[in-house]
Amino acid sequence: MFEKIVLRRCTSGEAMTLGEIAEAMLFYQNVHLIIDHGLLSGIVDLIGIEGLLDLLDRNVTATYSPDMLGTSTTKIGAIDHHKFIGFQFSGDQEAGQLRGNHKVIERILVRKGYDKKKAGLLTERFLKRVSVKAIASDKFFPGGICNAATLDLYENAFLVEAVNETLFRTEGATRINGLTMEVIPTHAGFHVLSNIDFFAINTVRSQMAPPREPLTLAHFLQSVFEARADMMLASHYGGDFRTSDTSSGVIAVRSRELLHRAGLNLDQISLFQNVVIAEGRTVKEAINSGDKQFSDFLKLIDRSDRFKGWISKIHPDQAIVTAYISEMSRVDWIQSLPAKILRYSMSTVADFIEPLLGTTLSAADTFLLEKLLKGWRPHHFVEKQLKPFVAENR
Repeated sequence: MFEKIVLRRCTSGEAMTLGEIAEAMLFYQNVHLIIDHGLLSGIVDLIGIEGLLDLLDRNVTATYSPDMLGTSTTKIGAIDHHKFIGFQFSGDQEAGQLRGNHKVIERILVRKGYDKKKAGLLTERFLKRVSVKAIASDKFFPGGICNAATLDLYENAFLVEAVNETLFRTEGATRINGLTMEVIPTHAGFHVLSNIDFFAINTVRSQMAPPREPLTLAHFLQSVFEARADMMLASHYGGDFRTSDTSSGVIAVRSRELLHRAGLNLDQISLFQNVVIAEGRTVKEAINSGDKQFSDFLKLIDRSDRFKGWISKIHPDQAIVTAYISEMSRVDWIQSLPAKILRYSMSTVADFIEPLLGTTLSAADTFLLEKLLKGWRPHHFVEKQLKPFVAENR
């Protein structure tokens, strides 16, 4: 249970936050990040590239993807032609064209305030710590994710249900009874005919506070594209896979069981934090609010080995909260026994099993009792480390 998780995007669909990374590190034995241009830039803004390297020195591994996924729309006459693409950051006006991952990452760091020499050295360290694979390449799936996602569009029943899932999770929109989607291949990609009323959706979105940006058909096609990418990454890396709610909804249409275990474990983490920690907020919230520094969390995670080891041994069918309460009850019951009775019980049971062991135990019962009563239990970490961390600064 809680062996490995792969993180690509947070549930809101935005780039993964430090809070969600921290939460995964606390509960899972192994955490793997899919880092693209956007996530790398965001992490460097928050903790610097040195902080990311420090993170990768712990139970975190990463794949750096130099490309990002997008839906390109080209208008030819009155017809919109769409195409799924992978694209990369290739330079800017000041630096000109950049060739190779090293130059691209180095430029990101320079734009964040690092001097060029230090940026080059830190980039080299980063690339030594990660594997490099372009998401849109054939390395994850023969033929590439772009082609696979395009083929998904021609399965009409799936496409209709997938777009309805995206509508349901889009502010200002809702599911459409009788939704129609027809995909027509063209020389420049594909054209889509649909009865989605974008004028009505965007009118509602414009009246929200603050106003939301207008949507086009490309937004809903992109959700199918991202879901296909997430499915391939989940299959490639194994373990739990966490991504956006929208992508999860589309994936559920295609494969109902793929994210089932990850969803159960996410619920277990949420329940544990709400019931056991019960300080009004989660680890993720404490970090994302800015109240707690990620560097402080790394000190916490360095003291969490026994807690994480305990979690990993919980039976998959048992809830974390139940296991935690069981541990608490077991310790409380032992500690409630008078010392004389406890010594008698221990030596009698041992003597019944092995007479010589009983004699030895009687001679050393004080030491054994101390080990039994003072041995590590999960509540030691929760009470002494975890609760003080999530508690609000006063």
